[in-house]
Amino acid sequence: WLNENTLTFNKSFDTKHFLNAVAGFTAQKNSSDRLSAGASDFPTNYVTYLSGGIVNAGTQTLNEWSLLSVMARVNYSYDSKYLFTATLRRDGSSRFGSNFKWGSFPSFSLGYNISEEEFLSNADFLSNLKIRASYGISGNNQIGNYTHIGLLSARRYINEGGLIPGLVPSSLANDDLTWEISKQTNFGIDMSLFQDRVNLTADVYRDLKTDLLLAVQLPAASGFYSSVQNIGDVENKGFELGLNMVNVQKTNFTWNSNFTFSANRNKVLKLATEGGRISNSPFQITEVGQPVSSFYMINKLGIFMNSDELEGAALFHPATQAGDIKFEDVNEDGVINQNDRKIVGNPWPDFVWGLTNNLEWKNFNLNIAIVGSEGAQTYLESGGALMGSNGVQNGLVLQDRRWRSEEDPGDGIIPRAIRSNHALGFGTSSHFLFDASFIRIRNVMLGYTMPQELVSRFRLTGMNVYASVANVYTFTDYPGYDPESSSTGDNVVNAGIDYLNYPLPRTYTLGLKITL
Repeated sequence: WLNENTLTFNKSFDTKHFLNAVAGFTAQKNSSDRLSAGASDFPTNYVTYLSGGIVNAGTQTLNEWSLLSVMARVNYSYDSKYLFTATLRRDGSSRFGSNFKWGSFPSFSLGYNISEEEFLSNADFLSNLKIRASYGISGNNQIGNYTHIGLLSARRYINEGGLIPGLVPSSLANDDLTWEISKQTNFGIDMSLFQDRVNLTADVYRDLKTDLLLAVQLPAASGFYSSVQNIGDVENKGFELGLNMVNVQKTNFTWNSNFTFSANRNKVLKLATEGGRISNSPFQITEVGQPVSSFYMINKLGIFMNSDELEGAALFHPATQAGDIKFEDVNEDGVINQNDRKIVGNPWPDFVWGLTNNLEWKNFNLNIAIVGSEGAQTYLESGGALMGSNGVQNGLVLQDRRWRSEEDPGDGIIPRAIRSNHALGFGTSSHFLFDASFIRIRNVMLGYTMPQELVSRFRLTGMNVYASVANVYTFTDYPGYDPESSSTGDNVVNAGIDYLNYPLPRTYTLGLKITL
C-alpha cells in the first residue's frame, strides 16, 4: 500500500515575483507471504489435489519492506528571468541498520533566461537562451530486504546416525548499514534559433557516488563469504547534447531531424581497502583508478607469424608453434601465466548517439531512426566453441582468416587450427575480447494518411496505414549475434559479457490506425 499527502501553495507578488511551494509526506509498505507445497506418487491423474499423493516438499517465505518520506520544494522566479528551485527529502528505509535508517537529500538549481534581457530584444534570430546550474543529492536503497540483519539458514547435522534439522548463521549483522549517496552537479544551456527551427540543449555533469552498497569479501576464517557494507566511491562525468532541427518547412514538404549525443566516463575512486579490488568474474575486476567491471586478463599481442619469432619469446606452453597466439609478458619473467593478467579494456562506450529523421510529403510520412555506439568492448564467452578451429563443431566464418602457414599467415589475428587448446592458451585472454562499436538502422516506417474527404464517407475522423521494419541492419565488426549483447542484462557488475545471447529479430509490421 502507498499513501501520499501533499499541500501546494501558489502566490504572485505584483507582476514580477512568483512563488510555488509544495510540502508533503508519503508512507508505503510491501508484504509478500508465500507458501508452497509439493507431492508425488499420485495413484491416478484424475485426483489433482496434494492430498492425493505423498506430500514431500514445502516452503514458506515472508518478505516485508517499508519506506517513510517527508519532502518540500520551493520554486521562485523573478520577471521570468531568474529562476530558483530548492528541494529537500528525508527518507527512512527498513532496509538499513538501526543506527542509520534515515537519509537527507537536498537539491538546488538556478536558471537565467538571458533571452528575456532588454539588450537581446532586437535579436530576431534568437528565440530562447537559458543557462542552468544545479546540485543535488539522492539516495539508493536497492539492496533487497534484511541485508543488515544477521540471518539464519536451515542446515541438517548428524546426531546418533541420523540427520537432525538445525539452524546456522548465514550472514553478519550490520547496524551501521545506510544509504548509498549520489551527488550530482550539472551545468547546462538551452538555445532556440531562427524562430525555433534550431533547438539545442547541452549539459555537462559530474555524478559522485559515495558509500556504495557492495558485498565485501571476508576471510574464510570468519565463517562467512561476504558482508554488505558501505564502501567505495565511483565518479561518473560526461557530456550530453540534444539537437532538434526543422530542415525544410514548406506547404507540401517538411523535414525534421533530432540528434542526441552522450559521452560518459566512470572511474572507481575508493574501495574497502587502499589498492583493493573486487573480482567480478574470472575475467573482470573493479579496482581504484579504473572503470567499473574492467576486463582483467592475459593480453593477446597477435600471432607468431613464423618460427623465428618463437626464439626467446615468453610462451604459454612449451609446445607453442608458429601460428599460435603471442601474449604479453607483463611481469617479464619469461613465462606466460595468470600472473601476467592486466586490465585490457572495459565494456563502456566512449560515446553513443542517435539520429532520427521525419519527412512528410503531402499525405505520406517517412521516419528513419539510426543509433550508434563507439568504443565499448564485449567478451565473447562462447568464443571457445565458436572460434576454436578444432573441427569439433561449426564456428564463425572469421576462422577462414586463420594462420595456415608462414606463406599463408592469414590476418595475423586468428590462430592456426588445432585439435587441442593447450598451446593456444585461450582461457581468460583477450583473444575473445572484441570491439563492440556499431551503427544500427533501428527503425524505418512509412505511412499514408487517407484524404479527409474519403475518410468522412465512413464517418471517421482519420485513417492512417503504415508499414515499418525494426532492426533493419547493423554495421559492426563484432563477430557475435549482437554487439549490444549482455548475458547479465542490466547488471553493471558483469556488463559486456556475451554468451550466445539471442539476436535481435528483424520485425516487419503492417498497421492500420483509425480515429473515430
